Amino acid sequence: MNKFDAGDQSSLWLSQPLCRLYAAGIFSAATVQVTGANDAPNQAVHWALGCMSSGELELLGAWNRQGQGAAAHASLVADLEIRGVESMRALVGTDLGDVVSKSRSRVLLDATELPSVERTLAAILAQVEPCYRGALANAFRAVLVAGRGRAVDAAMAAVEAGPLGERYAPLVAQWRALVSRWTPVFDLPVAQRRLVLAGDRLAADLHKGLVRAIARHGPFTDSAAALGFVARALQRVERRLDRKRAACVAAVGRRARRLDMVGRLAVAGG
Repeated sequence: MNKFDAGDQSSLWLSQPLCRLYAAGIFSAATVQVTGANDAPNQAVHWALGCMSSGELELLGAWNRQGQGAAAHASLVADLEIRGVESMRALVGTDLGDVVSKSRSRVLLDATELPSVERTLAAILAQVEPCYRGALANAFRAVLVAGRGRAVDAAMAAVEAGPLGERYAPLVAQWRALVSRWTPVFDLPVAQRRLVLAGDRLAADLHKGLVRAIARHGPFTDSAAALGFVARALQRVERRLDRKRAACVAAVGRRARRLDMVGRLAVAGG
């Protein structure tokens, strides 16, 4: 289990039950500096965002598991399983490859590991002249929501044949390689595909914000303090997501009431 002081409410948040099924789990990690005598000076705090088929995004938790590589990641997956997760169709932005290939966990049984669109895009755009970055980013993102199969190929070919494709041919080739790896996502309904892409973009934004906040904070006294800091930051984000969900539900309710009223008036007028 993650370690906290007994009075830290974040410990309850990190152990709360989760949904059974997720269309995708988007994983990230932030490096923290720890000054405790019994801790490694540089550690990674992992965290994850879940995309549900219902169209909602949910923060899954944060972890500072001890160990390296497959052992640490296997412990992370075990925690998700304990908290109720049974399946994730896709794992985005992870380096869980060894765990995915060897794990017998039901969470990873049918999972496909995918690169992060936003991280790949950021790395590509860093090599592009500022005046062309917006246009190239829009062209690349358009490929991912173009449709299925031939529609995606046609959209990618259009980018390659255009002026940006000629100017940045090696970078466009990198994007085609990413698109080929995202083939499983193209089998999803367009709405779910957009959800996974939106989750990946939100995770990238959260990562940037966490990195800045950690830098402002400076070194932590121990690994538990670092994990608590990240958990509290994620809880604030989750509260914002909850408010957005509530606003959407309220908007749908108002629309339903208006439609009901229009229907009644139509019946009365007839």
